[in-house]
Amino acid sequence: MKNINKKKGLNILVCMTVLLFSGSIAGFAQALGDVNDSGEIDIIDALMIAQYYVGLSPSGFISSIADVNCSGGIDIVDALLVAQYYVGLISEFPCTGDTPGPTSEVTPTTPGTPVPTTPPTGDLYTGNSTWFAGIGGTHYGGCGMAQADLDSQDHIALNVQNSPGDYSTFLDRPIASHYADMIGLFDNGRNCGRWVRVVIGDYCNGINDGAPGEPFCRDGSGWVEDEYNGAELYLVVGDSCHDGNAWCRDDYYHIDISRYSLNKFEKNGQPVGDMDPDHYNNRQVHWEFVEAPNYSGDIRIGFIKDTQIYWPVIAISHLRNGLHGIDYWDGSGWVRAEMNYDMGNTYEIGPTSVSNGVPGSDYRIRVYDADDQLINDGRVYNFSFPSSCGSSCPNPFNEVSYTTE
Repeated sequence: MKNINKKKGLNILVCMTVLLFSGSIAGFAQALGDVNDSGEIDIIDALMIAQYYVGLSPSGFISSIADVNCSGGIDIVDALLVAQYYVGLISEFPCTGDTPGPTSEVTPTTPGTPVPTTPPTGDLYTGNSTWFAGIGGTHYGGCGMAQADLDSQDHIALNVQNSPGDYSTFLDRPIASHYADMIGLFDNGRNCGRWVRVVIGDYCNGINDGAPGEPFCRDGSGWVEDEYNGAELYLVVGDSCHDGNAWCRDDYYHIDISRYSLNKFEKNGQPVGDMDPDHYNNRQVHWEFVEAPNYSGDIRIGFIKDTQIYWPVIAISHLRNGLHGIDYWDGSGWVRAEMNYDMGNTYEIGPTSVSNGVPGSDYRIRVYDADDQLINDGRVYNFSFPSSCGSSCPNPFNEVSYTTE
């Protein structure tokens, strides 16, 4: 599944300026790639996409036509494709038409065959499962954490968008409130960092390929029980699924599991060992949100890559019950922090003081969990911008020590 990392170094903008050539290529208003609606696709459009990608908010930017390769996200590849188009290296974009966005009218439809009924046992959900290779390397997952910095290497992705029957519309993220009925269980990042208990369900003896508009398990003898039913594992939410397949669009309770974890599911105290690949076939699963198993200690706080004192963004991990918000102290009162895009483990905070327009390097925060309650009875965390970062933090997670009050 695709991962979207929107925050990168501003040096990308500098690199792109080498593509500035005289002239421009005429287009049409609202054409794919013409993100400033100038009637031309030119280097300004490429630079605006790059600015949006690194977290800036360019004036007049039309995000719904910026995803020129139909990847489901707006990133530096889109900016480079527009620049290549501008200088004549390519004559068309990978997408063949305008990328649908929030301005598109969407009429969801129900797929032909629904997933099996959710068991009537509390908040235990039932859905299809898939696997992905993992976040990998130093890339951020959908929650804003690199895989190495997650609470567990056993992790899942949740669906960003709930649009049954519509596989081509990719709503801008975070999904706007007027599309509330299309917000998936990723919940615009609000379920990041939460733990889930997943129980293996039935095996599909048939075709279960997530093809758009097709039943999940078709042909063959359908859903059957086998020796893997009942195996379970605890995993953390670390990524998002925004692909245009039936799993990510038609199945509200679908989860995407790190492949590393599939054979670690346990039954009778022993790992199943060989469920993947021959006995998996995107099995049905039953799952629920839970508090972190065997939790001890306290949260971890780190500044994310490219953070500066002028753009202080922190990530929080090792959470007992997820993360729904952060307050920071601005010297006179508590201010609610903004989530960084929809990467729910990360928030942009402010310092405790500003002098002559220069922000200070000391911070004071408190944290809300998935029940919208202050954690640890309202514990306050005090820390500073790490000197090891210099002018800009180099790592995906630059951990800091803190004091509490």
